[in-house]
Amino acid sequence: MAVKLLIDLYLPKSENSREGDHRREQSTDTQEASGRRWVDRSGYTVPHVWGDLASGYKADARRPDFDKGLAAIRNRETAALWCWHG
Repeated sequence: MAVKLLIDLYLPKSENSREGDHRREQSTDTQEASGRRWVDRSGYTVPHVWGDLASGYKADARRPDFDKGLAAIRNRETAALWCWHG
């Protein structure tokens, strides 16, 4: 039996606040559904879903779960983070 690669999901609050941007804010539920579809199609497994309430759009926002996701990669608990990019 083949071992499936582990890919965590990272779901920040998505905010497109540029003037005239036609894209809608993406809920974390929508992000997670998209990430899980990609993971399933790619044959991977999701061991953990990380998410921060701070906007991913703001450079100075604190993102503790993103930091935890990166630590999981460094600790070899997961191979990668799938991140929403809207």
